[in-house]
Amino acid sequence: MKEVLKQNEILNLKLGSKFLLLIKKLTQSTTNLKFGVFLYRKNEIIGAVADNTKLLSLGWRQQYSFIEGHSKIIASSNSFYGRVI
Repeated sequence: MKEVLKQNEILNLKLGSKFLLLIKKLTQSTTNLKFGVFLYRKNEIIGAVADNTKLLSLGWRQQYSFIEGHSKIIASSNSFYGRVI
């Protein structure tokens, strides 16, 4: 039986430096990203692991690769708004 997302339930998804570097490449951005420039503060999380168990239990299934999906989003956004990034 499929689980149901409760009202106001939070799903934590991981987006890190690899994601930012991909978006920079796909958008042809000239932004200079500087990871690790600032020291981490005492209570900050340095690394995290994503857990998609909840999404899978809700029936979610990946339809596109990570790169293909984000390429489609950027292309759609660019065609609707013009190249904004």
